[in-house]
Amino acid sequence: MIAACGDDGPSQSDIDANTSPADAVPDAPLPPFMDAVELALDTSSPPFNPAHLITADFNRDGKEDFAILERQFDRLLVILNATPTGAGRPTLGQQIEAPLLLNPIRIAAADLNGDSKPDLVVTYGTTDPKVSVFMNSTPTMGITPRFENRVEVDTTLDGEIPAFGDINGDGAPDLVVGSFGNTPTPGKVTILLDTTAHGATAATFGSKVELTAGFGVNAIAIADFDDDGKQDIAVTNVVSDRVSVLRNTTTNASTPTFAPPIEVPTAMGPSGIVAVDLDLDGRRDLAVTARDANMVSRLINTTTASGSIAFATPTDRPVGGWPSSIAAGVHDRAQHHGHGEHHGFLPFIAAANDARDAITVLYGVSLSRYYDIPLTASARHVVVADFNNDGKDDVAAIASSAALTIALAR
Repeated sequence: MIAACGDDGPSQSDIDANTSPADAVPDAPLPPFMDAVELALDTSSPPFNPAHLITADFNRDGKEDFAILERQFDRLLVILNATPTGAGRPTLGQQIEAPLLLNPIRIAAADLNGDSKPDLVVTYGTTDPKVSVFMNSTPTMGITPRFENRVEVDTTLDGEIPAFGDINGDGAPDLVVGSFGNTPTPGKVTILLDTTAHGATAATFGSKVELTAGFGVNAIAIADFDDDGKQDIAVTNVVSDRVSVLRNTTTNASTPTFAPPIEVPTAMGPSGIVAVDLDLDGRRDLAVTARDANMVSRLINTTTASGSIAFATPTDRPVGGWPSSIAAGVHDRAQHHGHGEHHGFLPFIAAANDARDAITVLYGVSLSRYYDIPLTASARHVVVADFNNDGKDDVAAIASSAALTIALAR
């Protein structure tokens, strides 16, 4: 069941009410997702305690697969997506489980060697800094995921939060890693340019470039915010309740450079960030979960020319329940509403809502409408992707119950 709630200026009573869409929002569109399906994870003992979820098409069959990080017993689980095209119910295929080093923190995926297969990167805590890489050797259209043995490519990296983006414009995915930092030591962003040869079985990276990035870096979004063709970096600063945005000024492909960060205030405890065009003006905006304030902050990009980046004062939307990770997609209003003026695509935001045991979905240009997709346990991490290859954005999350929950778009 999907519980709908809220309109412009939602209150906590709106959030707590388990009402139908029509009760909560006059003339509201139907929820764009079908009822969620919970799929148990088939894992070895000891019990699986998932912490981080990403998606990528590991076997090149056109469907997004899943990789899940388990921190308590230091494991990585890769699951192929066996959902038939256009199906109304998700299905999981075969999976593999791989051991990790102690204290893994996050995972990320990108095609490091240009073979069109996403490889996997694992980062670890600052007490034992390093980066592990699993090169993807899964056959195209294969039914069993396959990765080469784990290799540590950097044993000195001080950072926990990985992301990928083409920082120097050479077409290869570069690794960007955020390091938390705390007063009086600021956090930082470390960039490692991807130098892996095409088709290589081992990943290589260039020398590290470190950038100061505010206090308490704990999430990263990479996008071109000033339309100059270069990928900029935005990070949340949970200690100072800010977002720091670093503008890419790189002119030499071998040496990335960035302008000093600009800081944008958010609600208290920013914990997740995603770049998405919220107001449909063609520029990437930011949506940020603020865990301590139970809010989602909406930061509209007001940049007027390349060479500078600016964001408007954020507007905050109450969602309750410790929202943490965040993802974004679009849905087609024409499929969910009978009135012509509502046709067209609208962005939506999905947030893992820990204390409410739910995925909270906010939608509309102002993110003024929202509802919960219930889970059976605390939400840990949320992703948005097309899981049944029908051209529509679906939502998935992992919960502390060792289950993967998927809600397919209508």
